Amino acid sequence: MDAEVKDNPVMHRFELSLSGNALAVSYYKEKDGRVILLHTEVPQPPSFNNSYAHLQDRFFARPGANASSAPSLIRINRPLATELGIDAGWLESPDGIERRCHVI
Repeated sequence: MDAEVKDNPVMHRFELSLSGNALAVSYYKEKDGRVILLHTEVPQPPSFNNSYAHLQDRFFARPGANASSAPSLIRINRPLATELGIDAGWLESPDGIERRCHVI
């Protein structure tokens, strides 16, 4: 799409011509040598073709966890563990290391 944004200083807005006679505009004000965008209007939203439905199934697949080669180097975020209701002490224990790092 070759498009040119034009400044319309009389109406204090930037304008972008769309297909047909449609016009997208972004109103602004100038303050201290800066342009502050106030409001943007687009005549109709871009069409949605449900493109996510066309992605391969594996795009959404969650990869399995990889075993850590040095589980002792992994540090626990104690505040986050507490917030999530997870016992940080257990995570730092040998049982917790085995569980979180899949070390068998």
